[in-house]
Amino acid sequence: MGVDVDQGTDVTQEQPAPWWSTLRWAVLGLCAVTLVLTPLVGDLQSAPHRLESGLAAGQVTRVEVETPGARPMESAGYAQAVVTWQDSWVTRSAEFEMDTTAQDPLDPQEQSEPGQVRVPVEEHLRDLSPEVRIGYAEHRSTWSTWGDWRLPTGWAVPLVAIAVGVLTLLLNGPEPRWGTRWAWAWAILLISPTVFVLGYLVLGAQRARPDDRRINGWWVFLAGVLLG
Repeated sequence: MGVDVDQGTDVTQEQPAPWWSTLRWAVLGLCAVTLVLTPLVGDLQSAPHRLESGLAAGQVTRVEVETPGARPMESAGYAQAVVTWQDSWVTRSAEFEMDTTAQDPLDPQEQSEPGQVRVPVEEHLRDLSPEVRIGYAEHRSTWSTWGDWRLPTGWAVPLVAIAVGVLTLLLNGPEPRWGTRWAWAWAILLISPTVFVLGYLVLGAQRARPDDRRINGWWVFLAGVLLG
């Protein structure tokens, strides 16, 4: 669905400054490097059910539990732990909450919500797969995120650089193709930053032509709200 270019929008403006094209390719290159390295340094946040299913099916044989001090969890009380495991080419992670204070003696394994258990997480995992090997790692209190990826804190630097670069390109470049500036901005902010940042840099950053039909920012904003 598209709409005509807003009346009064000049799509025949002058060529952008020479630095604009250089910045566009630099940001695109930084995105490519980040995409390639992300699976190597980060983990993909997943639903606890995915790990539980893999354990029950024997597809997951080793996990790593992130706890304070890299020690086994206490046997009682309330605590949170992130569990990571290898799934083909990608490392995945899932967050679990242990709460023994609400334990039902008739059904101690009952889960009220996904990821919530009433026994120590290690015990819950061994109940699903007695042969699973469990290791420990220091709990990370802070990290960076890109979509569903959990990344080391230092990765905030290239992510911020990409965000600033794309904003600079949008504000100082020619009217983009396929959508108005606001359409691209809302798509990046509300729908999928990764997909639409790359889409803008590769396709949208090309100069709009006078006869182009482009989607308006309001339509993308509404779509983002509904999808969110």
